[in-house]
Amino acid sequence: MAANLQINWDLCINSNYQKMHCDLCRQSCPLQCIRENFTIDASLCNDCGVCQSSCPREAIFSTTYTECSIEKWLEDHPGAISISCQRQDTASPWPCLGFFDARLLLVFAAGGRQVVIDDRGCPACKPGVEAHLQNVLAKTNELLAAKERPLIKQGEPVRENSQCSKSISRRDFFSQLLGATVDTVREAMGPVTSIPERLPKRDLFRRYALQSYLSPSAIQQQVFRSIVIDHTACQACGLCAKICPQKAIKTQEERGVLHFIHDPMACNGCGVCVGNCPRRASSLTDARQLEFYEIAAIRLPRCSGCGQLFQPVADQKFCFECLLKGKTQILR
Repeated sequence: MAANLQINWDLCINSNYQKMHCDLCRQSCPLQCIRENFTIDASLCNDCGVCQSSCPREAIFSTTYTECSIEKWLEDHPGAISISCQRQDTASPWPCLGFFDARLLLVFAAGGRQVVIDDRGCPACKPGVEAHLQNVLAKTNELLAAKERPLIKQGEPVRENSQCSKSISRRDFFSQLLGATVDTVREAMGPVTSIPERLPKRDLFRRYALQSYLSPSAIQQQVFRSIVIDHTACQACGLCAKICPQKAIKTQEERGVLHFIHDPMACNGCGVCVGNCPRRASSLTDARQLEFYEIAAIRLPRCSGCGQLFQPVADQKFCFECLLKGKTQILR
């Protein structure tokens, strides 16, 4: 069976944050081939890529679903495009469409490009992929509708733009000929083990689609996430901003008030901020807009010792100076 997918434990949330136990990959796997120790059972895996689409840290690597394959597809198809798996189209670089998430679909649809997902073979093919695609498409089209952009369709392939028919120069001809020769030599030498590559979905989105979807106005969508902070519980420690893996949260202190600013385009919904909040004051929700915006303004607490405003660590009641004085007195 397939063994093209691998989990990079160094990038996994579970190996970087003690209070986190993310198992989205295990929950999403249609064949339950991901073990409790987060290794993939190659004898069960059918290379659908659904686990890769669900990982918030992009910690699942692949030899088939790569950045290079997506960039080449975008370069070769500048007009209206159809996205197919290899079962529907032998020229497709992807054996299955399960690796697609909403951000990747938005990359393909950027600039108002017409996109069709050829999912006609999904019901009779790999289990779980059809339901996954339906869910991803619903979220993507919800955002596209809010932005008044063409919706992604399903079914028969579209006729590709005539721009795809490019004339081949003499140099390109010989380059392709040389490439074919190299491939032939490699095949003659025997199989070469491919090295799994990371699929940087957020980087691709920022590179190809970010400007197409930025909007300061409120919208309805389920693709990008934000956080809600409970003003009555938050202690203004700012830990969420310090530990966010994507640096999607920033804080700024002004006149005794700590302002929390969030970037939904950078947020991957991993929940590290929620799981590590010492006061359980934060939760995840759908983003109201797609640019940096203030999500909370929390007044700094006063030190129980000197009465001065200070930014605590977790439930700390004393400022650093008072703690230092207390330690000095103890040492005496």
